[in-house]
Amino acid sequence: MTAKEKLKMLLTDPLRLSMPEGGRFGPTGLNVVGRGYAEISGCVALTDYKETGIAFTVKEGTVRIVGKELTLRSYGFGRVAVCGQLTQILFEEHGEDDHDV
Repeated sequence: MTAKEKLKMLLTDPLRLSMPEGGRFGPTGLNVVGRGYAEISGCVALTDYKETGIAFTVKEGTVRIVGKELTLRSYGFGRVAVCGQLTQILFEEHGEDDHDV
């Protein structure tokens, strides 16, 4: 597979995108501006990407943003920016039996 083909595959299937193991830059953080923008730091992987919900794995668990017309504005270096009509931000902590991500 050529580099161009691999890039095309990654761009057409965002669930294949994930941060490398060493890609955790600092602690998990969340910044929200109004109801239209949220930025999450400390992301390890994108686990769900739909217009009505986007979920990310962080060291401590899973962050899910729920809303309408959600899109990724940026995704890289352990930081994610989500735009759209945000209605909820949910967090599910890893259980005791879960392994570190």
